[in-house]
Amino acid sequence: MSMKLVQSFSGTGKIRQGDTVVANAAPYNVEVYQKILEGGIPGLKTVLGAVKAPLAFGQQYSLVTREGYTVDFFVSDSAGSVRFTGAITDDKGVAVA
Repeated sequence: MSMKLVQSFSGTGKIRQGDTVVANAAPYNVEVYQKILEGGIPGLKTVLGAVKAPLAFGQQYSLVTREGYTVDFFVSDSAGSVRFTGAITDDKGVAVA
C-alpha cells in the first residue's frame, strides 16, 4: 500500500468557530492523500495540514480557503498541525476532496 498526493491547497484563509470569525488571515497548508491498495486500487483519502493562528487545543474550527472551500478541524499541537474532521466542501456544501 502506498499514499499518493492528489490535491493540495495553501494560502491565507478565514478561521471560523461557529458563526464567529476568529482569524481573518490565517496561513494554511492542506494536503489530500489517497491510499493506493494492492493492484493500484484507490482507497481512503487522508487530509493533513497546518494552520498558523493562535487557536485553542481541542476546539472545533472551520477553515475557509482562498478558493472558497471549507473544512472542519481541531488543533493537535503547538506547531499548528491540525486534524481534519470531515470532507472539504465548496460553498454549496458539495464535497471536493
